[in-house]
Amino acid sequence: MTPEEHAKRYGMRPSELRKLLKKGRVRGARFVAGDWAIPENAMIEYYTRQKMNRTIQDIVWDITRAANWSQYFDEEVLLANKLQFSTALGIAIDLKYITRSEVVNDGVTSSGYVVTGKGMTACEKRKKGIR
Repeated sequence: MTPEEHAKRYGMRPSELRKLLKKGRVRGARFVAGDWAIPENAMIEYYTRQKMNRTIQDIVWDITRAANWSQYFDEEVLLANKLQFSTALGIAIDLKYITRSEVVNDGVTSSGYVVTGKGMTACEKRKKGIR
């Protein structure tokens, strides 16, 4: 799939997608023969702001936001170690913000989890400053 086809399918500007491609944030995309080749249904990696003293709660919110925006996430993308990631993932599941997807994690088109209605509501409230 070309960048233009991918951008059109997912409602993005081609220039915005090309910036993400250059940063390496489109899973599975390869630069071949002078242009980008993007797998069907490739996900964009969630962008984690680097900050000092990230807490488990920060990682829980990053997981929920990434699932809400249908973006790829794993411990490497979220800048967390395996213990932090698995703990935060367990909390997000216990809070019913996310649930396992029917599609397994393949590293390109799915992170293996989807947001729930409760997770969407929590993201909306957090965005508006309501806690």
